[in-house]
Amino acid sequence: MRTVIDPYAGDGSQFSVDRRVAIAVVGVDGDMAQRAVVARELQEAIAATDTGDIAAALTGYSPVQNDVTEIQNADVQRAETIGIPVALTLLVLALGAFVAAIVPVGVAVAGLLVAVGAMFAMTTVTAFDSLVVSMATMIGIGIGIDYAMFIVSRFREELTRAGVTGRDDRAGIADAVGRSLMTAGKTIIASGLIVMISLCSLIVMQAPIFRGIALAVATAVVSTLIVSLTLLPALLATLGPAVGRGALPQRMRPAEAAPADPGKPGRWARWAYAMMARPVLFGSLAVAVLVLAALPLFGIRYGLDMGTSALENAPSGRAAAALTANFPSGSLSPLELIATGPGDTPLTAQDITRVDQLVERISRDGRVDAVLSAQQSGGRLLISAVPGVPFDSMDAGELVRDLRAEAAEVARGGGPVVLIGGSTAEFIDISDEMTAKLPLVVTLVLGSSWSFCWQRFAAWRCR
Repeated sequence: MRTVIDPYAGDGSQFSVDRRVAIAVVGVDGDMAQRAVVARELQEAIAATDTGDIAAALTGYSPVQNDVTEIQNADVQRAETIGIPVALTLLVLALGAFVAAIVPVGVAVAGLLVAVGAMFAMTTVTAFDSLVVSMATMIGIGIGIDYAMFIVSRFREELTRAGVTGRDDRAGIADAVGRSLMTAGKTIIASGLIVMISLCSLIVMQAPIFRGIALAVATAVVSTLIVSLTLLPALLATLGPAVGRGALPQRMRPAEAAPADPGKPGRWARWAYAMMARPVLFGSLAVAVLVLAALPLFGIRYGLDMGTSALENAPSGRAAAALTANFPSGSLSPLELIATGPGDTPLTAQDITRVDQLVERISRDGRVDAVLSAQQSGGRLLISAVPGVPFDSMDAGELVRDLRAEAAEVARGGGPVVLIGGSTAEFIDISDEMTAKLPLVVTLVLGSSWSFCWQRFAAWRCR
C-alpha cells in the first residue's frame, strides 16, 4: 500500500450526510495483478477483524475485479457443465449415432487439457488474465468439437462408400482414415491457420489484454489441431465401423451413414445444385444479407461495464452499494490527476499555481462532486476527483475527455503536465486504441487470409 486518506483527517467530505458511513481511500502500488493480490489480502484482513459492531468492507476497481472473476469462473464451469451435454445431444442428432457423437466431445476435452497445460507452462514467462483463459477454453471446446465432427462425418462417409462393415478390414479402415485426413483434415488445418492469422492481427493493438487473447486462443487452436490430427485418427482407426454404434432409427440418420444413391440426390445436394446453377443471384442475396447484418457496426459505441450488477452477494458489491447510496456514484473509482513539470520534473511554484487553477475549474464542473486533498511527493502532485456520475457511464467518459482537453491547454507553452488516469480513463484509452486500430486489424486479417487462400489455390492449380 502506498498511502491511506483517513476520513477523520480530511474536511468531512469522506463522511455521509447522516455521519453513519465513512470511506477511507487506499492507494495501492503495482500492476493490475499485484493490486488484485493486495485487495484480496485486505479483504481477508477486514473479514478477520470484524467484531460485528461496525460493518467494514473493501470495494473499488481491484476488489470488484476479484469478485467478478470468481463469479465468471463459476459461471464458465456451470456453462460447460450444461453446454457439453447439450452439445452431445446435438451431435447425436447430427451424426446419427451415440459413439460418433462421443468422439468429438472427447477430442475437444483432450485438446482443452493440452491447451491448459501449455498455458500453464507459459505462465513462467507471461501472465494470463482469468477472463482470457475462460475465453480460450470456451473457444477451444467449440473449435475442437467442430473440427472433430468434420473428420468423423467424413470417416463414416468413406466407410460407407468403401462398404467396410467389420473391424477386421484393417486396410479399408486405414484407407478411410487417410481419405478423411486428406479431405476434412486439410479443411480444418486451413481453418485453424486462418483463425491464428486473424488472432495475430490483434498484436498491432497496444494493449496487453489483446495480446493475451491472441496468445491464449491461438494456443487453444493449435492444441485442438494437434489432437484432431493425432489422437482422433488413432481413435477412428481403432473404432472402425464401431463408430456408428448406438445409431438412431434409419429415418433420423444423416446421409453419410447410408449408401449413396446416385439417382436420388439428397435435399442438401439439390440445394447445392440450385445455388451453383444461379451463382450471381444467390451470391448477391448472400452479400445483401451480410451487409444488412453489418449495418449496426457503423453506429456502435464502446462502453464500460464492470459487472457490478452481479455482485449483490459479494463483499465488494455490498460495499459498492453502501458507497453509492451515501456518496456520489463516482466514488467507487475516482479520477486520478498526476501533475508534474515538463519532462517529469518537479513542479515549480508557478506550475503549482496553474495546477491549482485547473483544480479549481474542475471542482466547479457540474459532473464533479468533490476534489480530494492533493498529495505531494517529490515535487509532484496526486489529486483525486470524484465524479458525480457512475464511473462506468458514458458521462464519465466524456468527463475524462474534457478534463484531458483542459489539461492540454494548461501544458501549452511549457506549463505543467497533468495526466488523467483511473479506471474510466484506462478503458477509454483501450476503446480509442480499438477504434483506431480496427481498420488495420480487418485489413491484416482479410489480406493475410486472402494471401493464404490464393497460395493454396495456386498450389492446387499447379498439380
